[in-house]
This record gives sequence, C-alpha cells and structure tokens, in this order.
Amino acid sequence: MPAIPRRQGRPVWAALAIWGLLGLLAFGCAAGGPRLKERSASALPAWVGRSWQDKDQAYFSGSASEADAFEDARELAVRDAMKALMESLGVQSQARLRQVITQNSRALLDEYSGKSVSARLKGLAIQSFYFERWGRPDGTEFYKVHALLAYPMADYGEEKSRLARLGQGLAATMADAKAALGQADWMGAMALYEQAVDAGSKDDPAGLQRLHQAVAQALGTLRLAAMPVAPGARCGGQGLALQARALMRAPAGGRPVRGLPFVLALGDGQEAAAARMESGADGTMGARLTWMGHAGPQQAGAALDWSAFPGLQGLLSAKEKDALALRWAWRNRPADRRGNLALEAGADEDWRRQLTGALADLGFQARPAGESAVLRLRARLAQDCGEDPELGTAACRGSLNLSLDGAWGPRQAAPPAMTAAAGSPVSAKAALLAKAASAAARWLDEQRPEGAKP
Repeated sequence: MPAIPRRQGRPVWAALAIWGLLGLLAFGCAAGGPRLKERSASALPAWVGRSWQDKDQAYFSGSASEADAFEDARELAVRDAMKALMESLGVQSQARLRQVITQNSRALLDEYSGKSVSARLKGLAIQSFYFERWGRPDGTEFYKVHALLAYPMADYGEEKSRLARLGQGLAATMADAKAALGQADWMGAMALYEQAVDAGSKDDPAGLQRLHQAVAQALGTLRLAAMPVAPGARCGGQGLALQARALMRAPAGGRPVRGLPFVLALGDGQEAAAARMESGADGTMGARLTWMGHAGPQQAGAALDWSAFPGLQGLLSAKEKDALALRWAWRNRPADRRGNLALEAGADEDWRRQLTGALADLGFQARPAGESAVLRLRARLAQDCGEDPELGTAACRGSLNLSLDGAWGPRQAAPPAMTAAAGSPVSAKAALLAKAASAAARWLDEQRPEGAKP
C-alpha cells in the first residue's frame, strides 16, 4: 500500500476527511433547501438583469427575488424595472421617484390585465414576464419574478428632454410660466406650475415657497365675471342660461382665457343639463338649468375644477382656491294661474291618462317632457291586483306616492293606501286608478297659493 503523502502541519488524509465532511454537509443543506416546482420557460430569459436600447425601444428589466404571493412578486418586479427607467431618465428626487413608481406600476399592471389605466408614462408597456415557483422544506412556497418594460424611443427621448428642462431649475420654469401669462396663456402657465410641483419641488422648501407665491400671483391675473341672469325667469321652468366670462388682467388685460374648467354648485331644487362647463375661445362659458328651483330669490355657483391641477390643489389654501368662483343670483316669478306642470307618473299609460284627466278637471295643464312648466308633480302608484276567493270578486290594492317641486315649493304627501273591488281584475284596476287620480288631483289643488287659484 503506497504511503499517504503528508503536508506540513497536517496529514493529507485529515484534509481529505475535512473536505468530505464539508461535502456531506453541503449535500445535506442542498437536499433540505428550496426546490424549484414550476417555471414559465425552460431557461432564464437573456433579458433578465439587463437594460438596453435599440432604434425603436428602450428596455428595462426588474426582479423580485422572493415573495409569498405571485401578484406581490410581479408588482415588485415591475417597480424594480420602473426604478431603472426613472434613474435612466434622470429623476433625482427620492420622493418623486417613489410617487412615479407607485402610480405607474399599478397602472401598467391594470393595463396588462385589461383594466382601465389611471396614470402612466406615454407609450410605456410591459413587454414580458418570467417567473419561478419554489417550495420550501416547511411546505410553503415563494415566487421569483422578472419583468421587462418597453418604452418607445420617441417617447423616451421626449420625456428625458422634458425632465432635463425641468432640471434646469425652478426659476426657469417660473420664467416660462410668466411668459405664458404675458401671452394670455393662463392654462399653459398653470400646466408649467403643475410640472414644477410634479418634478419634485416638494423636496425644496424655499423653492416651494417661491412657487406658491408665483401661483398666487397667477391666480390674481384672472378676472371672472358672472353675467346677469335674464329677468322674468319662471320658477320650475326649463331653459334658464347661466353664463360667465374669463378674461386676463394686466399685463394681458382683456384677453380671453380658453379651456378653463368649472364645476356647477346648484341651489335647492335646481338641476342642470351638465355639471361641468369650460370657457371657449372668447372666454365665455355657460350652463343651462333644466329645473330652476322654487319661487323667490335663487342662487347658483361654480368653482374651478381643481382636479385638472392635482399638484397645485395641494399647494394652495382653501381660501385661495375658493377665490376662483362664480355666483349668479336672480328671482323666480311665482306660478301663473294656469298651473302648468310636468307630470311624472311612471310607465302605466292607463294611470297616466286617468291622472291627466283628473288634473285637467281642476285646471291643471300637463306639459310633455321638455316643455316649459312651472310645477313638477311626481305621482307614482304601486298597485297589486288579483282575485279575492273569500269575496268571490277581483280586488286591487294600491299605495300612492306624491311629491311636488317648483313654483309652490317642495311638498310631499304621506302615501295613502287604497283598495277597489269589482267583478273582474280589469274593472278593479280601473276603479283603483280613478280613485287614486282623484286623490292626487285634490291633493295638488290643496297646495295652490291664493294667488294661483284659477
């Protein structure tokens, strides 16, 4: 048997024994470690861990090494890829970096799942996913996910240039906004200020204060004028127009402001064809009321739609935002003696005919939908008809709900219950409709003010 060679200080066989023991330990650890259970492809894609560009697209990859839920791992991988993209674009602000990654990652995943997208960089899309499902010795599982984003080079270059311009400093942005105000481009100036907030000025308190002052001064350059409401409006009527105009003060005094968004704030009993209005090329904007409330003094208002400027909305105080508001005031004429009314009586034509006839007997004139009226009567009749085996006749039971809007003020009647019996269900229903129509007409007649008696 050949002699075992010796190393100085330690026999070779001792070294071999130690390495063998380490090998056994390593094998034992490997045998009890995580085990790959599933993968989305036979091999790891070549794009994992890389970011590169070709003539059409810029690509950014991200990874999530270990997450218990696949959805969490997928979102973490997209966020990691978004971080690589943002750093490539030159975003320095950590607060801004977190905000953009959060918003766009969720939006990209929603779009990938076929849902609506609320916020994302133009053109950015998820190109591909790769995942692995691993099992732990304790029976639990975890996921490794890699995501690849693709960004069109044209959009990538445009966004990088925009961020570079913003990176030149807040002063440059405010100078551009001031120039826009000088050209009566008020909305353009607000967009520039919004970009300044968006670019991370929140990390610079002194810059934020300067930005606040500049925006407050810009608000002062806007002159809003609510035009008087045409006199003689009839309460409850349709077609009253609310109009206003937005103009610039000095240095661009008198020039119209286009694209200014406002949201209506209506008074009690008032309704409008649309809740939003926007100034046109001549600075005018308007809304049309479809129901004008009750008799006497009336008011309506509109406030700037600050949802168009989410960054500035958080920058300004409530008082500063409320200063950009419109107010209209007018007086509705009382109802005339004719008692014109818009009738809402449900889809039952027999009920509508019975009710219209009963109202006409008392001097009320029901107008078709869309025509001017001074009153609106809602008369809904719930009815249940059938055979009554005990009486050997047909019976109908009903409950009448009445409410009134318009010239005589808002009124509502307690819903009375009523019954009618006859030899057949058809006759019982006709009797119930006649009884309910008479009750509704009498109740409406009782609401007439003295000045509106026929």
